[in-house]
Amino acid sequence: MKKHRISEFEEEIESKMVKMTRLAWIGYLQKFYWNWHINLSFGNTVSANYAEKLLKRWVEKLKIEERLQVAGIALVQTKSPENVHIHALLISKDTPFNGSLNMVDKYKWEREWPHGKCVISTSVECAPAIFAKYIAKEKNMSLKSPDDYHLITIKPNLLNKLQNALSGRISSEN
Repeated sequence: MKKHRISEFEEEIESKMVKMTRLAWIGYLQKFYWNWHINLSFGNTVSANYAEKLLKRWVEKLKIEERLQVAGIALVQTKSPENVHIHALLISKDTPFNGSLNMVDKYKWEREWPHGKCVISTSVECAPAIFAKYIAKEKNMSLKSPDDYHLITIKPNLLNKLQNALSGRISSEN
């Protein structure tokens, strides 16, 4: 009987831990003005490392052709090579001449992903919660048959600068 109560207690703690982790990630991700929420899939079997390289090449091409500074965060799902896919959030630094990712033709860039399917959404209000759900799935937190996600940053120094600029803007508005 006591063993059962400990199990219930542990499950309750685990559930609270998942919720707290999700809330922490949502809070962190909401510190940015994300422009694009992207889902990428691959038509062929690829490794997680190769998928990451392809994502970074695609973002670099986007950056060069659109003449923007682009940063982001991505989750590479790596459970099986046959089903590698990526969830990414991208942000751009507004520039006087080129604007931001919000002014870029997202459909062109969906077509520029030659490795499978690319879906770009500019409706990013729910993106932090969706992203946090993937990071803090209960089975991942409890290590019960976890999904394998590899968290990467795209241009981390620029990402930090954009976060700091936003933090300064928020504090000056108050």
